[in-house]
Order: sequence, then C-alpha cells, then structure tokens
Amino acid sequence: MLLIAAAILLAVLLLAALVFFITGGRWFVVQTPSMGETAPVGTLILTTPTNGQVAVGDIITFRPPTSPGEVYTHGIIAISADGAISTRGDINGATDPWQLRAGS
Repeated sequence: MLLIAAAILLAVLLLAALVFFITGGRWFVVQTPSMGETAPVGTLILTTPTNGQVAVGDIITFRPPTSPGEVYTHGIIAISADGAISTRGDINGATDPWQLRAGS
C-alpha cells in the first residue's frame, strides 16, 4: 500500500512539474548575496511569466540589458510614468544602472 501511495505522489509531482515548465515556469538558484536575507545564496527561486503587471516591491527575475547572458533577481524600486522599471538588490547601495520594460 505504501508503495502505491509513493508512486501516486511521484506521478502527481511529475505532472505538476511538467505543467509548471509547459506554462513557462523556470527555476534558478541564487548565486550572489545581492538579495540579502530575502533570497540568500543557494535559495531556489521558482519563476513564472508575468502578464506585464508588476508593482513597486515585487521581486522579479530578468536578463539585464547590459548582460543578456546573465539572470538577475532583484526588487522593483520604482516604475516611471512611461513604464520604465528600476531595480535593486536588497543589499546593494545603488539602483541598478539599467531600466527594464514590463514583459522584456
């Protein structure tokens, strides 16, 4: 009986992972301390695509325009009237040197 329950649980978890990836979900492991206690080094981050609706205080994962081969996870600290998004890591002393656009 325990073996059947374990097999069912495994099947459900695999199905959930498949749906997560098919719908655009991804995972990342935090590599740097820039997010401080919010997401310490080694934290597993699960991400899903947004519908373009983000707000100040949201934590987002993105490819910065200056380093498209890298992936950052930082908080949104401002959104300008024209929709430009400013980000910063929790323990970084300065705002990131780029601006993002929702959906990019």
